[in-house]
Amino acid sequence: MTAPDGRVAGDADPTTDLIEALSQLARVLRTFPLDEADVVNPAQMIVLGRLFHRGGARLTELADALGCDLSVASRHVNLLVERGLADRTRDPGDGRASQFWLTPAGAALLDRNRAKRVTWLEAVLHDFDQAQRRSAAEVLARIGEALRAARGKKPPVPSGTTPTLTPTTTTR
Repeated sequence: MTAPDGRVAGDADPTTDLIEALSQLARVLRTFPLDEADVVNPAQMIVLGRLFHRGGARLTELADALGCDLSVASRHVNLLVERGLADRTRDPGDGRASQFWLTPAGAALLDRNRAKRVTWLEAVLHDFDQAQRRSAAEVLARIGEALRAARGKKPPVPSGTTPTLTPTTTTR
């Protein structure tokens, strides 16, 4: 893989290459076209997915999943409720708070989107055999677990050093 500055993957340390690869993957997945683009956006699909996997969720959990503040998460959830894709109930543990749930229409939209992504990814990865796909899924799952575990924690900085970004120069 060649970076815009001409640097080739492998020129830097493997962690730097991994960051770049994950960033590119996130950009591609974030801009994946949805048939339902006029109904939901990618952030709202994240909310629907979270509701599917967790059952119900409070707004704070959904904001955490999106990596945004409560007001932004509230706008996303309110649109999903208005469109009948999510439902709101009082939180039984705290009557001031709300719980959000996936509706059958929201589940159907998730199913359609997942089927579309599976078809797309199968076509894109046609040169990858099942073992390679499984291996990639396992590695990405482990990276995801490690990133979730580290969320909100400051990364360690080796003593006596200051982290810096140094532009890479190459000769062509």
